[in-house]
Amino acid sequence: KMGQNIQKLPARTVWQKNDVDRNGVMTKEEVTRMMLDIWKQYKVTKPISQEVLRNILTELDVNKDGRIVQREFEELYDELFDEIRDQYKDAVEG
Repeated sequence: KMGQNIQKLPARTVWQKNDVDRNGVMTKEEVTRMMLDIWKQYKVTKPISQEVLRNILTELDVNKDGRIVQREFEELYDELFDEIRDQYKDAVEG
């Protein structure tokens, strides 16, 4: 199970690694890259679906301006992580 073997990275660490221009805001492209990176790190064998990506972006983009701000991300991170873990728990190596 993903939850047992996987060290959940802190939201801030994940954010800082992926907010390339360090402006505290991520575009949808940056968030997509971040999700693919998370998939790689957690060795999820099942590819992330466009639908899951869309749902994540919708959830994170609280004010619907097409951008995700760090505070929104950090507030939703735990919930998102649990959701993804439950959804993909059978597709994780280890």
